Amino acid sequence: MCELKENLWLCLECGNTGCGRSQFGGSKGNSHALAHAESTSHGVAVKLGSITAEGTADVYCYTCNEERTDPELAKHLAHWDIFLAGREKTEKSLMEMQVEHNLSWEFSMTTDDGRELTPVFGPGLTGLINLGNSCYLSSIMQCIFSITGFQDRYYHPTEEPPLCEAPAKDLETQMRKLADGLLSGRYSQGRIRSGVTADSSDPPRQNGLAPAMFKYLIGKGHEEFATMRQQDAFEFLLHLFKCVSLSKHSDGQGNPVKQFRFLVEQRLQCLSCKRARYKIDEQDNISIVVPARRATPGSDKYDLLVVNARRFELVNWVPTKLDIPVAVDDGAIDFEPYLSKAHDPDEELLPDVDDRVTFVPNGAVLDQLLSMGFPMARCEKALHATGNSDPESAMEWLFSHMEDPDIDEPLVLDKSSSKPNSVEQDPAKIAQLGEMGIDDMKAQRALTATGGDVNRALDWVFSHPDDQPVNEDQPSHDEPSREDPPGFDSTPACYQLRSIVCHKGTSVHAGHYVAVIRKLLPGQSEPVWVMFNDEKVAKLEDVEQMKKTAYVYFFTRL
Repeated sequence: MCELKENLWLCLECGNTGCGRSQFGGSKGNSHALAHAESTSHGVAVKLGSITAEGTADVYCYTCNEERTDPELAKHLAHWDIFLAGREKTEKSLMEMQVEHNLSWEFSMTTDDGRELTPVFGPGLTGLINLGNSCYLSSIMQCIFSITGFQDRYYHPTEEPPLCEAPAKDLETQMRKLADGLLSGRYSQGRIRSGVTADSSDPPRQNGLAPAMFKYLIGKGHEEFATMRQQDAFEFLLHLFKCVSLSKHSDGQGNPVKQFRFLVEQRLQCLSCKRARYKIDEQDNISIVVPARRATPGSDKYDLLVVNARRFELVNWVPTKLDIPVAVDDGAIDFEPYLSKAHDPDEELLPDVDDRVTFVPNGAVLDQLLSMGFPMARCEKALHATGNSDPESAMEWLFSHMEDPDIDEPLVLDKSSSKPNSVEQDPAKIAQLGEMGIDDMKAQRALTATGGDVNRALDWVFSHPDDQPVNEDQPSHDEPSREDPPGFDSTPACYQLRSIVCHKGTSVHAGHYVAVIRKLLPGQSEPVWVMFNDEKVAKLEDVEQMKKTAYVYFFTRL
């Protein structure tokens, strides 16, 4: 359809060859492969220049509008007389082009008048090399290890590293290794760049550290963080919290994530009988939508409780960034208005509900059923009745139970139907969860509640920290009360902004993250703001604009 000889895509359904879309850093394209897919409804194509002798290649589904993996690619290519033997990759893959695109994003390392920011060196001022779309990880780890609790937990310069059979697979070892690299100062020393004379005015730089082993371990088994794609920094923070919380902590070495946790009290009132019910949930973050209208100080819409400013929304199914400024003061912020108030002793309470027996529907299958127009209550009942894993079986159940009188009632589980041993789980999966510090009984309950999915079972354990087995054969006992509930209820409840994570770009899938942290530099009495832009670390003279458009905010209690 055109004269292009590169960026050609073969339709695996009919053999048509057409050029792809124009890509940053790649060959030109006129989107003829896309036009073919839209005119014929043929969805899957492979990029000819990306095929290797090992059987890897860029495979794209135009129907889903995303990359896919073809486990039988060799067989499908052979149908069109394309054989893997002797094939050589001649063009950049989509992933390689995306990495180049994201690395091209640069936060300004100069002042408004053109002067280069002053690089800083020393303990706690070590940069992290970008491994290719890894800036989301680097920015979060810089903020995390600027916090005293994480420093005390993992930075032990006078101790020998912990003994283990496989250090590369041990989170404790890798966290201590990363803490030592970032905090010791040994790797943050100014060096004149190669090819520059010693008397040059060019400022010295540091080489930075490459967190390759840590990135591999923290992302292992995760559908997104195990890839080389750009990821959401806030989602990575939650994943890190989960991994650290579920790891084993020796005596005297507590879980540093606990210092982030607090209790949120919810009040539910029946509009008919006016009775109320209170529920307390434990959280380790606050996520608030960025307001689309300007807030005025003193009004009830003026929001000071920003930790994660949700700056991304779906516009025509594409994650789009909201560049709306949020004013955050450098001084003390009083959180006292958000403390839970005393309960009214005269109000009548609703009866308690035992929510220990839970069912977590398979998210992917649930989304498929909801997209077909089935109500939520029906979908949950169908998944619970058919094993929580198969959309076809769930749909058959839905069609055969359409006339049930209670089909639209919420799912209510009988305790006896969810005993830990009601479904025998794979011992290998239980052992896999056991390696993360989860006992066998809780692993069994988690796998039962999530249809045997290990990743979702891990989320279930993290979201049910106080879950206890339900055993109707033994007399019930009151659960032991928590000795030290997380968070504070004392006043004054003043917090100060400590660090921020900023994102540049229009989508979570593209762009660049940096961390900006309040640091006390050697020889100075007052802290200053320091920007960590991968391996480049420099003192930031104007932080106000970055504070207004930050994505993640970290506050510390004064």
